Amino acid sequence: MSAKHTLLIVVGIILIAGLLVGCSSKAEDATFIGYKQRPVDDNTPGIAIVQLESGEPAEAICKYSSLENGAAIKVTKNGKSYEVISVSPDWK
Repeated sequence: MSAKHTLLIVVGIILIAGLLVGCSSKAEDATFIGYKQRPVDDNTPGIAIVQLESGEPAEAICKYSSLENGAAIKVTKNGKSYEVISVSPDWK
């Protein structure tokens, strides 16, 4: 019974680790709506208002200072917030 219990614990840990990796930041398409706070420079990112592919609005940390309304962007979820990781046509 001890070996079976240990095996169940190991399988559970592997499943939880797999879920965490699967939920890690995956690039998501979004549309730039406007700035809540425009970035000052590379060391001081701003906050962009974006519309996610799902249609939901969100705030995203943004280092790009010359985005135009309606621009296609890619964001990743970073904890409870989002971050703009690339802009069209400069997809990375």
